[in-house]
Amino acid sequence: MANIRVQENRCTGCGQCVPVCPVKCITLGPRPGGPKGPFEKMAVIDTAACTLCKACVSACRALGEKSCNKDLFSAIEIQEAAAGGDFSAYRGVWCVAETRRGQLSPTALELLNIGAKLAAALKEPLCAVLAGHGVEKFAAELAEHGAEQVYVIDAPELKDYLDEPHAAALAALINAKKPNKVIFPATTMGRTLSARAAILANTGLTADATELDVDAATGLLRVTRPTFGGNLMATITCRKTRPEMCSLRPLTYPKAEKNPKPLAVERFTPEAGALACKSSYAGFVSEESGELDIGGAEVIVAGGRGVGGPEGFKLLHELAQALGAAVGASRAAVDSGWVPYRHQVGLTGKTVKPKLYIACGISGQVQHMAGMSSSDIIVAINKDPDCPLMKQAAYAIEGDLYEVVPELIKTLKNPS
Repeated sequence: MANIRVQENRCTGCGQCVPVCPVKCITLGPRPGGPKGPFEKMAVIDTAACTLCKACVSACRALGEKSCNKDLFSAIEIQEAAAGGDFSAYRGVWCVAETRRGQLSPTALELLNIGAKLAAALKEPLCAVLAGHGVEKFAAELAEHGAEQVYVIDAPELKDYLDEPHAAALAALINAKKPNKVIFPATTMGRTLSARAAILANTGLTADATELDVDAATGLLRVTRPTFGGNLMATITCRKTRPEMCSLRPLTYPKAEKNPKPLAVERFTPEAGALACKSSYAGFVSEESGELDIGGAEVIVAGGRGVGGPEGFKLLHELAQALGAAVGASRAAVDSGWVPYRHQVGLTGKTVKPKLYIACGISGQVQHMAGMSSSDIIVAINKDPDCPLMKQAAYAIEGDLYEVVPELIKTLKNPS
């Protein structure tokens, strides 16, 4: 892996790198070679705790750019290790097709859409993977939408989703067939399955991606996702191991158009005992709230911290009822206990793609935008004209939502 080090001859011991470290792994200590002129101390980095975020590198470099002495500052450097071994045996872009209660999940066709673009860029085959019991019937639909090869793992132990047997089955297939890239849906099941499969396949995983592409020079998968609480967007590559694996947030890309390929199914049977599991499936209990689910809603009325409390959401529910819409919320509103988690939109909630998204009192932080920025039309109602969502919206209404929303409800109920 990469190494981080402090160049003693350039470090002045100014300490500017200490406060910018997000994991607090930098301190000031004595110089191994003794004081250098007026500089008695230097930065000391706990490499075991360092995450290689490069915040200290940037801070020190910025001081170097301002300094008149070019021999000082720019003291912290990260030395990248050479890329991994021979990966020529790894080929193919795999999309893990999820099934839920006897139905093929829409995420399967979303993965095939971006998977086809990646496969074309790499000039490698596009494949799909089905794991379950009685799931081969979905192979034809996957082939109709571009899958050149469909791997099927069919076993009674995989009838209902359990982490252990599904991850073991998928990892066994990966180790046997050696794909180059594997994409999972970042659903409840996909998140846990991808993490377990990555460990069993001894490779890396980038979770909750919002964008995928291929580096033209290296062929590496470039996975973009929010990080540091959604305040930054990071692009991550996996250089040392194969396959490169990631999970992609639902609705990030549209479903694949029909692009029929000859149906090619390869059945895979894991070794005896490989699917043993300590857990048992008790059953599925669906939530019956009586409200529209934001995941499939065409119109959503969402509220954030600016709504002010549960009473404000009663007003939004009234607007939603007049529009035949679902009610969404930002993480701040859910964390405050104003609405249940099922309403949460964003990085730690649901990704939505309605025709109309009305955001009331939501500033538009990255973590929220990651879940709704693909909406066809965004309307923002906010007192702050400079907040990110007001700039992103197709229609921005500057004002008090307690004045604007009642007028909207009144107009909808009495259009004349």
